[in-house]
Amino acid sequence: MILEIAQLTIRPGQTGAFEQAFAQAQRIIASMQGYQSDGVLLINFGSNDDL
Repeated sequence: MILEIAQLTIRPGQTGAFEQAFAQAQRIIASMQGYQSDGVLLINFGSNDDL
């Protein structure tokens, strides 16, 4: 099994565009041969000021 981890930084004001692009990418990835599942999401904030 291969576990791929990616850290993505989303620019302020680009959340909507990122969500649309990620939804499209997720459909493409899920259609690839060998794809099994996804579902792990970790959100890490540096401080409460980031919220």
